[in-house]
Amino acid sequence: FEAARSQIVEEIISPALKKDQVVICDRFGEATVAYQGYAGGVDVKMIKALNSLASGGLKPDLTVFLDIDTATGLKRARIKGADRMEKKDAAYHKKVRRGYLSIVRKEPGRVKIIKVKENIADTQKDIRKLVLNVISRY
Repeated sequence: FEAARSQIVEEIISPALKKDQVVICDRFGEATVAYQGYAGGVDVKMIKALNSLASGGLKPDLTVFLDIDTATGLKRARIKGADRMEKKDAAYHKKVRRGYLSIVRKEPGRVKIIKVKENIADTQKDIRKLVLNVISRY
């Protein structure tokens, strides 16, 4: 994960930021902390240090955590077939969720929760509002 992060930061993210472009990623350092650290048992401090090293210290201005009940989220995710992560049991995914909630508590100014709604358009509206608020600062 960290090698891929380093490569995407160097080849895609940093050049785009130097051109004052907005960059949106579907996963970044917090995902590694939640999945491999909080849920997978890898030392969280070590993951954070590796994230910082791999990204050159770069952190997103905003991280959006889409929060949904674990059972409901797994059911939705498995509709199109389960990948390696989605095949893990509910206990693992509950740890992932708790990990994300812990991250939110530690960085509430940068990491925000969006409650997933039944209607995708309603969830998208909430995300758009949050993202546009951050982008408007620039």
